[in-house]
Amino acid sequence: MFRHVSVNLYIMRFDFGEPTRHSHGIKAEDAERLTMGRKSRNPGNINKPADAEKTILEHSENIEGTVTSSPAPQSTIEPVGTIDPDDSHRRPSQGTAAPRRDRRAKGAVRAAHARPAENQQFTGGPASDTASNAVPNSSAASSASAALSPTTPRQWLIFVALTVVFSLIAYIAYGFIIYGKVLLPWQDNTPTVTVGVGSAPKNLNLAASSSDPTSQALLGNVYQPLLQREQTKNIPAQTSPLLKSWSISSNGLEYTFNLKDNVYFSNERKMDANDVVWSLRNGIRKKYPGYDELKDAQSISVSGDSTVKITLSSPKPHLAWLLTGRVGAVYSRAEGGAKDSSAVGTGPYTVKSFEQGRKLQLKARIDHQYRAANTNDVNFAYYSDADAALKDIRSGKIDVYIPPQPVAASAVSQAQKDSSLVADTSDTSTRVALAFNGSADSKFSEQRAREAYRDIVSKPTLINGLGYSASPITGPIPTVDPGYEDLSIRYPQDISGARQKLWYFNFTSSTLVYPRSMGPKIGELLKAQFAAAGQKITVKMLDDAEYHTQVEVKKKFDMTLVRYTSGQDLGTIVDPNYFIGFTDAQTEADWAAAQSSRALSQYYANITKTAERITDKAALAWLYQENAAVIRRNTISAVKTTSPASYLPLSAGLQKKK
Repeated sequence: MFRHVSVNLYIMRFDFGEPTRHSHGIKAEDAERLTMGRKSRNPGNINKPADAEKTILEHSENIEGTVTSSPAPQSTIEPVGTIDPDDSHRRPSQGTAAPRRDRRAKGAVRAAHARPAENQQFTGGPASDTASNAVPNSSAASSASAALSPTTPRQWLIFVALTVVFSLIAYIAYGFIIYGKVLLPWQDNTPTVTVGVGSAPKNLNLAASSSDPTSQALLGNVYQPLLQREQTKNIPAQTSPLLKSWSISSNGLEYTFNLKDNVYFSNERKMDANDVVWSLRNGIRKKYPGYDELKDAQSISVSGDSTVKITLSSPKPHLAWLLTGRVGAVYSRAEGGAKDSSAVGTGPYTVKSFEQGRKLQLKARIDHQYRAANTNDVNFAYYSDADAALKDIRSGKIDVYIPPQPVAASAVSQAQKDSSLVADTSDTSTRVALAFNGSADSKFSEQRAREAYRDIVSKPTLINGLGYSASPITGPIPTVDPGYEDLSIRYPQDISGARQKLWYFNFTSSTLVYPRSMGPKIGELLKAQFAAAGQKITVKMLDDAEYHTQVEVKKKFDMTLVRYTSGQDLGTIVDPNYFIGFTDAQTEADWAAAQSSRALSQYYANITKTAERITDKAALAWLYQENAAVIRRNTISAVKTTSPASYLPLSAGLQKKK
């Protein structure tokens, strides 16, 4: 039959709409031509030209009547190419006039081709020699919409399958463009390192928090500060992940930061100078911890698209160090800065999961910015019991354990004896001092009395008795800070000299008050050492609130123990309003010179001089400097930091070795 021949002119089109028979007309003469061509190839199929006329008449009957539904066809057929409706003047090849019904069929053909094939619909009724049966545009749009809507289960299955396939292709293409490799949704071959620590962050708001656990987890990992610190010293490094360069003007008043061009937040938004300026100004405006150091700045401004300038009214040489910490952290202004339960930063990690006080998981970024880093994912585990943590790291349940300070020396020695573990120790800025009440009405307002008590204490004996991983220290500057100087030779233990000084002042007793959180042992050990020199010491431990009121506010104490945890904090001790009440004109002058230093080298020299003066005047008896420890399995790389309790740059170490 000719109808079978005509099918060869059509292509298949998926039809998700109402199952409808699409009948498109064809010219009789074209049908005859095709028939004759088919006949020449297969003479047995069509033997008479009359068969073509019969077929066209049958086809026209379908066009004349109402289009009827067929049983859920899976595809419709559309013509390949275009049949010119204006060819109606042509006659069939036999040369005879077309019957009336043929003319009506041709009229229907013209009407059918008067609009795009996809939108052809017929409302029924007799065909005409004009295109009067064409559906208005709104009906055509409705029909097209219906044709795209799956209705049967099989059509839905095809639709869903195609959606999945195209989505997967888009996902793979995106991953290749952004990450430089084919990344399938179910593939995540990033290794995970589990780090055991002592305390969990209460929230993720680094800007508003002064909490060490928050800083430990986020600073340098999710949020990056404007300046980076050296690995083993508390000084700003010349290089930074965010900067091409930075500089301080010769008068010490202007800090210039030239940003790198292609630094992105984890939400794929590019960081610019406005983000930096907004972060600093927002911290000042909301009075976040540490930002008061910038409140007197003349301006914090943008210069071009990638330069930030901070202009001061007077030199502030420790500003660069402040910008290596949470004060320098850069937040996305579009995100509104730091949030309690989410975090968007420029660092090599994003927060994958966070449950307050219980769970924190960091996901390594593998986008174009960190494509070559090969950083591991990190899960934090929290331990209140050091023995439980050591048991878990031996079994391989965790990969790293960072014991809280002060670190037990026994924990370090046990780890060093285990061939599967490595214990790295390092100096920190945390140190403990015996502070004297220097107020005018205190017995320790006399310098010689302070010197005598300082000279009694055996620091190695004290450290061994406490069982801490620590080192003796004599001056106020820790070994990791700029300006450090070893003053131990100047002020050795001298019990006999101390006895002579105390005899002169008729000193026989004193009171030691300190926070209960430091434990009873240190009080007992100091009491015993002072007793050996003929001094009777009364020891009292107070809760934090009571200690704050009695000692720091009312200043009712003879001696107390103070634990200093921050680097470059000499200004706290020098401050005449500090609760220990130490005042000295020369010390204040030396510190003023340090504060007005225009260059960092000049500043470091001046704080060394100030520290010497404080030590000479025996404002405090410095006891020891705590060591930090990072215990890791031997399959994990080392990390260098002066304060792992508050600054733990995970991408710089603590990665699984390859």
